Amino acid sequence: MRPPHRFPFELVDRAADGVAAAAVTAGSWWLRGDTPLTLPWVVEATAQAAARLLAPSTPESARLSLAGIDEASLVRPVEAGERLELRVRLVGRVGELVRVEAELRADGAPIGRLALTLAGPQAVPVGEDRDRTDP
Repeated sequence: MRPPHRFPFELVDRAADGVAAAAVTAGSWWLRGDTPLTLPWVVEATAQAAARLLAPSTPESARLSLAGIDEASLVRPVEAGERLELRVRLVGRVGELVRVEAELRADGAPIGRLALTLAGPQAVPVGEDRDRTDP
């Protein structure tokens, strides 16, 4: 599944095996010159990465959306020319909500952590009890 975003707002270049990547270039419109990639953009990139990684085969009509930011820390902003790597893992589910945690790296160096809540009808795979709470 791909998020509803397209150029120029699609921030994630690729996503597979729990890892997503985004190239941060000087020509990216969200950098506006030499401004670094700050926390709001990193949160959005992480939500896009989680949606792509958690529901790769879900129909376009069922999408995960950012429902909450539970924790967000960024040691430093991501600069133009760096490659942002997002290592996303599913922490738990309750109904149509999923909680994910992500480790952020820029050119291989750790730069932050995020915990997000996403919502959407595909949060619980088909056939599972929608009222079940995972520990």
